[in-house]
Amino acid sequence: SAPCGNAALKKFAKMKRETYDNTLGPDMWPSRPHDTINGHAIREGQFALLLKKDNTISAAGQGEAATKLSHNRPKGKAKRWPATESDAWCPPGTTITGTRRGSIHTCSDKLARWNCLGMQGSLLASLLDSPLYATTLTVGRKMTECICRRAVCCRVGGYGERITGKKDSKRAKTEVEEEVWTGSGQESYKLNHPTIMGTSVYIDEDGILDMSGSKLVGQDVRFGSDLCWVYAGSWAEAECINGSTGYCCEHTERQKFDLDGTVSSRISTFIMTELYVNIAELMHGKVDGTSASNAFQQIKSGVLTLSMLRYLKLAVSPEYENEKKSLLGNHRVFCQWVRRQDKPL
Repeated sequence: SAPCGNAALKKFAKMKRETYDNTLGPDMWPSRPHDTINGHAIREGQFALLLKKDNTISAAGQGEAATKLSHNRPKGKAKRWPATESDAWCPPGTTITGTRRGSIHTCSDKLARWNCLGMQGSLLASLLDSPLYATTLTVGRKMTECICRRAVCCRVGGYGERITGKKDSKRAKTEVEEEVWTGSGQESYKLNHPTIMGTSVYIDEDGILDMSGSKLVGQDVRFGSDLCWVYAGSWAEAECINGSTGYCCEHTERQKFDLDGTVSSRISTFIMTELYVNIAELMHGKVDGTSASNAFQQIKSGVLTLSMLRYLKLAVSPEYENEKKSLLGNHRVFCQWVRRQDKPL
């Protein structure tokens, strides 16, 4: 399905029927340049970051929505931007960053961020020579190429570019200064533009298996459950996660129950950080006496807080962390990013 969030906002672009190239082989993809997108409707939410709406949170206070969006609000006596006043314009299930009705960014926002900083994250960046960028993105349901392209990369226009020369008019120069930000100067980071492709082929032609065990042929996937399955090729079986708690659970056709309520998933932040510590020590030996040694020891003893994780990331991957700080603090789009509050992970 199309990534939730901005990629599901079918506005602000001239849409056309998608074309498919049947001449491409199984290991080939088209090479299509991404045209620059004119930010003509930024005030209405054309490039806005969105959150997954948490329906358990009251809508009270939504009128004071955009107190944090100072970068996207006109100065002085100018009117507030419509996109910061209400989330009525947002795709179903999403909200704007100032409503306090959500804290998790949509898939569109995460993909856009990965196309700037890479998919590897901070810890893995310390073990790699360069960031990992996606080459292609394939979407099945609700695919609109120009909308998807805007959402996952092109709305971040200007990131990583090195601008030279001067504009003829003072007005043009001012617009460039406001709309374009080139990053912190790290040459290894860039704005990646993956090839966007669509497909009408089902992953499973035999139908969709719903939560009751019934198989429906021709039925698209439904999102009415809070359960999530994760699988890797080396695992004996898939792992079931309770989306409302974050812990692993058992599931049958009739019920679900947590495994003591505290069994962490193998893809959880804590387990993945613990795995990184083990790999780093195998590669570089013990880290006693270094700035990361205290965090390493606490993680190995089963303790991890958000502040500890941030300290560890800055200690082992300062280049990535500085680039992320510059992106989230200065870019016209990413300055709206909502960060997690400190608590045990």
